Amino acid sequence: MLENLNDNSCLEPPKYSKDYVYRCDICDEEIFEGDSYYEIDSLIYCPECMEMHFKFTAISTDMEGYLSDLEHEDITN
Repeated sequence: MLENLNDNSCLEPPKYSKDYVYRCDICDEEIFEGDSYYEIDSLIYCPECMEMHFKFTAISTDMEGYLSDLEHEDITN
């Protein structure tokens, strides 16, 4: 039986569907095998959510200035 010689389907790469391993508990982004993720108290977070929701920048507080502002509010009120 003759095959169709114009059939290009054999030249296309196979289609793989990767199944995700975890989902981020905040944004529901799929986390695949080999991807980085964070686990805190058995909750799974993607790196983007960790950066957005859990990363803080340390700022020193000026206690003398803060206390003087409080005294100024007491005087003006």
